[in-house]
Amino acid sequence: MIPLLHRTVPAGVDFTEASAEWDEHFKTAVLDIVREQQWRLYPQPQPAAARRRLADHLGIDPERITFTGGADAAIDDVIRHAAATRQTLHTPSPAYPGYDRAAQRHQPEHTHYDADSTTPTLSAMTRDHPATVIVTWPGNPTGTATFVPPDIHPGRRWILDATYLPLFSDTFARLIHSSHGRYDVVFSCSKTYGLAGIRLGGIIHAAPPTRTIAPPAFELDYLQLATADVITSHELRPQLHERDVDTRALQAHIIDALRAHGREVVYTAAASFTTITAPNPPTADLHAKHFPGAHLTRITTCPHNLATLSSPRTSQTPI
Repeated sequence: MIPLLHRTVPAGVDFTEASAEWDEHFKTAVLDIVREQQWRLYPQPQPAAARRRLADHLGIDPERITFTGGADAAIDDVIRHAAATRQTLHTPSPAYPGYDRAAQRHQPEHTHYDADSTTPTLSAMTRDHPATVIVTWPGNPTGTATFVPPDIHPGRRWILDATYLPLFSDTFARLIHSSHGRYDVVFSCSKTYGLAGIRLGGIIHAAPPTRTIAPPAFELDYLQLATADVITSHELRPQLHERDVDTRALQAHIIDALRAHGREVVYTAAASFTTITAPNPPTADLHAKHFPGAHLTRITTCPHNLATLSSPRTSQTPI
């Protein structure tokens, strides 16, 4: 009997995991690469071919790209560097709790700002001291509607956490086009490309890293390296685009269903979820996460939620 190794989601928590599983062709392509490796040897630190393909797609130097064990590892490295260089860390609130967890580990000076703040506001707030500013866009669970590139100022490092943007989307490419010399971009293959079980993400630096930027705390294993190789292949681009289109279409149906229930939709920039105003957690059996202090609930884009919102039983009960 093959053991099931995925994590059980605690009550009241939702990881916004993608609903579409990868087919056998994709998994076989990854595992074929892994099978051919010598498992007794340490793997290379970075997926060289994947870096070149992604760099060619984005029109940048491959040295700007560092793959990591998920976006979490990239964020942890950023905050570790902020602590080591004695920069004040600024993170949004409400937001992904991983920022606070990494700050507790590395102990930089740390402040929170309102998640709806714009980059000009944050520029003014951080102008007088060395700072690392993490901006989440699309926001989670809320944030600004658009991302305005920040100004350049000595002693300040800007990090754009783009976890909820597809890596090969036009929007992501535009962000990278304006990032050179201005801000780093964290990416993830977990949410949009359904690879949470592989833990693959990374960071695209504003410029090729210098020795002052510490290398990742932990290097990748063969499975992560092989997955990076396959996910960046040219043959897979149409399938990635199809996943993006399907997710947006499903989100649009969920938004319509939420509004039909009289709920106020306040944030839709990330296709993986829709945020509504809600003083209390939803009463229906939804895959969702509630943010009590902000009176917000993040509704995951998945077929289960659309079916629940569309069922006759839910229509007779407030969510």
